Amino acid sequence: MPFPEPRLESRLKWLMSIRLLAALACLFAILLFEPASPGPQYVVLTFACVVNLAYLVAARLGAGPRPLAIIQLAMDVALVTALVYLGGPHRFYVVGYFAAVIGAAAVMGSRAALSIAIQSAVCLAGVAVLYYAYGDEGLRLVDASMLQATDRRLSFLASYTGFFALGLFAVALLAGRLSEEARQVRILNDEILSNMAGGVVAVDRLGGVAYANQQARRMLGIRNGAAGADYQHAMPQEVAFLFKIALSGGERVEKEIVVNGTPLEVAISPLADGQRVLRGVVAIVNDLSLRTEVEKVTQQAGRFRALLEMSAGIAHEIRNPIASIRGAAQELQSARFPNPDDRKLLDVVMRESDRLDKIIGDFLEYASDRPMQTSLCNVAEILGDVAVLLEARDAERRMAIELQSPRTIVCRGAPDKLKQVFLNLGVNALEATGRGGRLLVRCLSSADAQAREGVLVEFEDNGAGVPAADLARVFDPFFTTKPKGTGMGLAIARKIVHEHGGTIAVESPPGKGATFRVWLPAD
Repeated sequence: MPFPEPRLESRLKWLMSIRLLAALACLFAILLFEPASPGPQYVVLTFACVVNLAYLVAARLGAGPRPLAIIQLAMDVALVTALVYLGGPHRFYVVGYFAAVIGAAAVMGSRAALSIAIQSAVCLAGVAVLYYAYGDEGLRLVDASMLQATDRRLSFLASYTGFFALGLFAVALLAGRLSEEARQVRILNDEILSNMAGGVVAVDRLGGVAYANQQARRMLGIRNGAAGADYQHAMPQEVAFLFKIALSGGERVEKEIVVNGTPLEVAISPLADGQRVLRGVVAIVNDLSLRTEVEKVTQQAGRFRALLEMSAGIAHEIRNPIASIRGAAQELQSARFPNPDDRKLLDVVMRESDRLDKIIGDFLEYASDRPMQTSLCNVAEILGDVAVLLEARDAERRMAIELQSPRTIVCRGAPDKLKQVFLNLGVNALEATGRGGRLLVRCLSSADAQAREGVLVEFEDNGAGVPAADLARVFDPFFTTKPKGTGMGLAIARKIVHEHGGTIAVESPPGKGATFRVWLPAD
């Protein structure tokens, strides 16, 4: 697998630097040991330095890294072959073939290393033929008609090139394998660092930005091309100040700061070797915006809870005088009043007292946080009881009630609470559907979005449906479209379903009635 373009460009720079240093070292060795007659090898090494500079210029001008790498590796084989041709196969220049193979593995991978190994073996075999096929007659091209080598020379030539080729292939395989494993480890590390929720920034001991993942660049405003730049120019001043403390003192620095309006937690740790020599620092940056939002939500929930408890207390205090008013009205109603209008007013007091008591009772049930006692229950049996109650309520048989359910379908829940939910949905359907209407109650096994097994119960009617503007509010407390409704029935139903770990939803296409769906987990 080829290396990514940015990584290949970086490796090419290392290859050019190492090649230039090797060529300069060889030039220095020739001048040191052969100052009088440097020979043609000096010219080849000088040419290698010039070509290396040409590579550098081409890279700066935007040449493609992959074609440039192929040209460099092929030229390396050619230059090494020229040095071996001029100096002889017995000189140390043959080591350059191994260097070319290792460079190919490091820059482009195992396939390129094998290709360079084959090219090197062929070139070395050609040079060896020129040297050894004719003994001491000197360098000259080989003519097939002139090839009169002895068996010993041919045997030596075959052994020399064969063993050298095997060495090149072995180096290619080992270097390619090491390069692939190192690349896999590097990719794994890059993936881990890139996919971290927090930001990671590494700065070397000289103050250059060595690494910054995407999250760090986003939170700190670091540019993509800031690698190697001074941290004081690449980061906001408040962050650069913390890096300065860590680099100067060599101690861990941890602080919460605000950068561009975003709260951040920055923890900077020193990187040191065994002798406690500082090699750089690495910072972990975490966005605290979510924590701040959670704290706000927690505070709001606390205030809402306090308000709910206060409201429940007020409801209790109101309920007591209502009971007294109703009791007094009953006593007065049992007495004889000469005026019929007084009796009518007492009837109104009784009805409104009962209505107010029901509203307060529903609110107290909604506000209650008592844990439910759950057990395995047969939802089909509960729905059967609800269907009987609905038929008894619809004494005039204005609508048809149909139940589609298996005989047994089990979930964990509170049977009385579930019956309250289903009865509420059924009564709402009865009230929303006129004479000749239909209510279909369907129960079946189903899974939710997380593939959890559960029970799905649907109440489908063909009444007027729910207006589109009210769909988002039907489960809100005290929201109702009924003249005498309290607006707490569906709110309590949703609360009970959520306490079971389930979901409740409504769907109402225009003019096609409404369908309420209740999903309950199996356990």
